[in-house]
Amino acid sequence: GGGHAGHNGLRSCDAMIGPDYFRVRMGIGRPEKKSMVSSYVLSSFDAEQTPHLKALVEAGAKAVQALMKHDLEFVASRYSRKGP
Repeated sequence: GGGHAGHNGLRSCDAMIGPDYFRVRMGIGRPEKKSMVSSYVLSSFDAEQTPHLKALVEAGAKAVQALMKHDLEFVASRYSRKGP
């Protein structure tokens, strides 16, 4: 649930399988101005962000594995947070 929020990949998923699926959202930072979002998202990671990528990907994989074993409430309470 929650809709595609303008994300073209999720819009394609909605069209193919409908809106009833789990998604794991993860990211590193955001630009100050909304008008800069497209260029920010499509740019390479900077030197400050790069060291955090491995931990980010590992946390995402663990969240997906947990979704296979536990309910959404458990996974959301454990993995939905901000910070390193």
